[in-house]
Amino acid sequence: GLSATASLNEHAGVERTSVFVIQFAARSHVRLLVEPNADAGVDVFVHTWNPEAAALVDAQYGEHLKLSLHQPTEMTKSLDKAFSHALSIGRGALLIRHWEQTARGGAPYDLVLAVRYDFVVGAPLRFERLQT
Repeated sequence: GLSATASLNEHAGVERTSVFVIQFAARSHVRLLVEPNADAGVDVFVHTWNPEAAALVDAQYGEHLKLSLHQPTEMTKSLDKAFSHALSIGRGALLIRHWEQTARGGAPYDLVLAVRYDFVVGAPLRFERLQT
């Protein structure tokens, strides 16, 4: 099963609940998205609006993490969460494009799946089932 433990001393500035959610969600990503698709090769890219949690988030993905960017929020109260989410996906896409151009010799990925870093996956997902 999935479990998470929080070490608040290691992650000063990150709320206890956030530490738990980040660890639990990331474990679900690795165990239920990355590992079931290891034969195809899975690279992880992360963008967040949470620079205080950068080290914590990055550490969860180990060798699978290729690039990450953790920025202070650019949102104001007048902008909604959907806009923030879309902008974050766009920043993640820029990380992916940079990796494709620099580390993959321009070869694009066959499939890109975007999930929130606090989204918990409930069951294994084989990416080959998503391709037509």
